Amino acid sequence: MNLNIIQRAGAFALALSLLGQAAQATSLDGTSSIAFQNNHYVLHNGDIVKGFARLNKGFTILAGETATFDTLISVSGDIDLRTTGQLQLIGDLQFDAAVTLTRVGYIKGRGHVINLQGDLSIPASGVLCITGDTIIDGGGHVLTLAEHAQILVDNNVTLTLRNMTVQNTRNDSLFPWIKLRATTSKLAFDDVRFAMNNDFDWKQGQLYIHNDVVVTGSHAFIYHATQPSFIAPGSTWFFDMNTNFSFAPVGTTTENLIKLQSLSSAFQMCGCCMRIPNGSIEFETGKLILEDEVRVHRYATQDLSALSALTSVDYGNTSTVNAIAWHPNAKVVALGGIAAVNGAGGFANTDEIRLYSFNGSTLTALTSQGYGTRAIALDWSFDGKFLAVGGAGPTNGAGGFANTDELRIYSFNGSTLTALTSKDYGSEIQVLSWSPDGKYLAVGGSGPVNGAGGFSNNHELRIYSFNGSTLTALTSKDYGIQVRGLAWHPSGQFIVIGGAGPVYEAGGFENSDEIRLYSFNGSTLTSLISKNYGTDIACFEWSPDGTVLAVGGSSPTDDSTEWIARKARGFDDTNELRLYSFDGSTLTSLVSKDYGSWVNALAWNPAGRLLAITGHKAVMDAGGFDNEYETRIYTFNGTDLTATTSHKYGVDGFAIKWDPTGKTLLVAGSTPYVGAGDFNNTHEVRLYQAELYNSHSPARYSSGTRYGKICSGGGTI
Repeated sequence: MNLNIIQRAGAFALALSLLGQAAQATSLDGTSSIAFQNNHYVLHNGDIVKGFARLNKGFTILAGETATFDTLISVSGDIDLRTTGQLQLIGDLQFDAAVTLTRVGYIKGRGHVINLQGDLSIPASGVLCITGDTIIDGGGHVLTLAEHAQILVDNNVTLTLRNMTVQNTRNDSLFPWIKLRATTSKLAFDDVRFAMNNDFDWKQGQLYIHNDVVVTGSHAFIYHATQPSFIAPGSTWFFDMNTNFSFAPVGTTTENLIKLQSLSSAFQMCGCCMRIPNGSIEFETGKLILEDEVRVHRYATQDLSALSALTSVDYGNTSTVNAIAWHPNAKVVALGGIAAVNGAGGFANTDEIRLYSFNGSTLTALTSQGYGTRAIALDWSFDGKFLAVGGAGPTNGAGGFANTDELRIYSFNGSTLTALTSKDYGSEIQVLSWSPDGKYLAVGGSGPVNGAGGFSNNHELRIYSFNGSTLTALTSKDYGIQVRGLAWHPSGQFIVIGGAGPVYEAGGFENSDEIRLYSFNGSTLTSLISKNYGTDIACFEWSPDGTVLAVGGSSPTDDSTEWIARKARGFDDTNELRLYSFDGSTLTSLVSKDYGSWVNALAWNPAGRLLAITGHKAVMDAGGFDNEYETRIYTFNGTDLTATTSHKYGVDGFAIKWDPTGKTLLVAGSTPYVGAGDFNNTHEVRLYQAELYNSHSPARYSSGTRYGKICSGGGTI
C-alpha cells in the first residue's frame, strides 16, 4: 500500500508527524493517524514501528538491539542494521524501490513476508543472518549478493526466497553466498532463478523446491549435505545449459537424498553436466528429464596418494605448540603453546598466541598476543570474527587483558586481534569449542573454582552464551578430575566430553564412564549416552556428517573382565583409537586401531574420508603401519580404517588439523627431530601438502523422460 492511496482513504485523517531528529528517535505509532518521518530514523531496543507509519529516509537499528515492525506502509531509503542489529516482524513489510541496505545484520521474520518493490543488494562482505522463519518475495526483481556477501540461515529456521532472481558476485567454497548454519536449517526456493557466478557448495540443511526453480551459469551446484531435499508436487528443479550438478554427500553412500514428492515432481537437466560418486543417484518417484546431451561423470571419493612436506615454522627451542586453529577462510592459522621464543617463526616477541597468514605454500607472521604460562586451547568462531583462547597461568596485562582470566576472547578484523572479553575459570582450561552456530562456547579443564566466570559451582564443563560482545554463564556439568576432550556435534544439538577421573553419578550419569554425551537444547544439558574407555581421553572429533565419533587417548581397557564386560563398551581390545557410529540416540562401536602409547590429537578432513592422528610413542606394526611414525593417516570407507600414509615427527605430536579445504595438513607439538617427516629442521610447526586424486568415467545420456537411477557405470536408466 503506498502513501497516496492511504491519503485518499476516508477511514483515516491525514496527520503528518515530524517526530524530531534521528538521534531522539523512539517508537513510531501510526495506529490512530499517519506517522510520517522524513528524516533517517534511529531505532533502539524495544522500539516498534506500527500502523500507518512511513519511514521515508530509511532507518538504523543500533548494534545488538531489536526493533519491531508492524507497518502498513512501505519503507524507503537506507537501512542500516549495524552488523548485529535485529529487524523483527509481526506483520508483512514492504521495501520500496529506493531501499538500500548499507549494513546488514539480523532479520527475524516470525513467519512474515518482506516484499521487494525493486532490486535489492546485500553489500560486499556483509552477512545477513535470518534468525526466524522469513519469506522474501522479490516481486520479479533481483536480489544480488555483492562480493563475499552471504545470507546465513540460523538453526531451526526456514528462509523462503520467492518470485525473484538470486545472484552472487564472487564467493568461494569456504564462504558460500547462502549458508545454512546447522543441519536443522532450511531453505525454500519458490519460483526462483538461481544465477551462479561461482560454484555453490550446499554443505548442510534441507532445500525445498516449489514451482519452477532454474539454475543458470557455467558453474557447479555441489550437493555435500547428508540431509534430504524435496521437490514439491508440480514443481521442477531445472539445470540450464552449461551448469553442473555434483552429487557428493559427505561421508554417506545414500543415493536418494533428492526426494521427488509425487509423479508430477521433476528433476530436469538440459545440455549440462552431472557428477555422481561410485554407485548412483536415485530418484524414487517423479520424473528425471534429460534434454539435449547430458554428460554424466563418475568420480571416486577423493583418495590420498601422499603427504608432501610443504613448509614449516619455528616456535622456539624446547618449546611446545599445544593448539592449532585454522581460520574458516583457510588463509590464517592460529597457534598456541608454551615458551615461544623471541625472533622464532618471524615474530620479534615471546607471545604465546601467534597468527600466520597462509598463501597456499608459505606461512607468514601476521600478528600475536601474549597469554602467560601456557596457551593450551584455541578455536575460531564459525564466521572467523572471534578467537577463543584458554590455558593456564595467564598474566595480568598480557594480550590486552587487565586480568588473569584463563578464558579470553579476541575479535579479529583479518589482520589484528583485539581483546574483547574474558572469564575466570580457576586453574587450567584444557579444551574449548564454539558451537557450530557461534552462539555458545563450551569450556573444559581442571580445577574450576566455585563462583568463577559466573558459575556458582566447580563443574569442569562450562557453557557460555555469546552475543558478539559478552559471555554469559549458561549451564555446566560436573565431571570429576579433568575434561581434556570436548566436541560439539555438527548439528549443535549434542556435545561430547571426556578426560580423566570421571566421578560416579557426576553430571547426570550413573557411572564413571570417561565418554559422556549430552543433548543440548540451547539452555540445558541432558545426559544421553556414556561409554567406558579406560584411563585417559585426550581428544574427540565428529565426522563432518555427524555419524561417526572418533576418540583418542591412552590406556584404554578391553572387555576381558566380567565387570568391564557388564559395561558393554563394545571393544574387545586395548586400541587407543576408537570409532563409534552415532544415530542421534546411541553410540555403537565401529572400528578401532592400536597406536602405541597415546593419541593426543585427531582430525577428519572436510570430506570425511581421511582421519589424521598424532601422539606419543607410536609402535611399529601397530594400527596397520610398518613403522613407529607419530603422524598417521587412515582412509575411512564408512565402516573400516585403512592405513594410508605416515610421517615421523619426533617426541610428541600434540595438535593436528586439516585446513578447511582439505588440501593441507598442519602438525605441531614438542621436540621434533631433524630430518623427520621430510623436514630438514627442528621446527615445531610442520605443514604438508595433501596429494589427492579422483577417478573419472564419463558417460552420455540421450534426451527423454526417465525414472529410477543414474548409475556411475554408464548405460541407460
